Amino acid sequence: MATIRNKPLGELVNSHVNVVRSAIAKTGEIKKSYQEKALEKAQERREFRSQQAVIRKKQEQLVAYKQSQKRHRRAANSRQELRAQQAEIRRNQQALQENQTRQKIQVETDLLEMAINAINSERNYLGSVLDSPLSTVSSLPKTTEDSKTPLSVIGDTNFALEVTKLVKDQITTQFRTAMLAQANTKSDDIVNLLN
Repeated sequence: MATIRNKPLGELVNSHVNVVRSAIAKTGEIKKSYQEKALEKAQERREFRSQQAVIRKKQEQLVAYKQSQKRHRRAANSRQELRAQQAEIRRNQQALQENQTRQKIQVETDLLEMAINAINSERNYLGSVLDSPLSTVSSLPKTTEDSKTPLSVIGDTNFALEVTKLVKDQITTQFRTAMLAQANTKSDDIVNLLN
């Protein structure tokens, strides 16, 4: 056998074979370790991507929720403003109706007072006519007869005055009843709106 540096060739081949085998084994181990690490890193990357996808989805849901809350708040504010405007319009309408009713009552009251004043002036005139001295003695029976007529006119005037007062009282009562009914109706409308 040939020897290289005082070693037999068979031993040298065996030692090289052993070195190669151990190198192959170590290479296999390194390769296996590298593959395991690559698989672990690939798994970590997959998990990281899935976590990022979950986080993005949650962020999108959060943004959508915030936008939805803003829309709901805006809608609620719009509804409140609309209700406030409707209530203001109803108050204005009610005030206008009350004002118109007051004006009508004031006009009718003024007309009644004018009628009462006219009746009073007629009564005063008729009273002065009755109280005036008789011009002649010869017309005494005729004056007596004529004085009965003004007395009936005064009685009619008194009756007209009482009727006028009665009508005035009835109008005032009807106005108060109408205002009370309107107030009750408005409170029912408000309760219905709140429901």
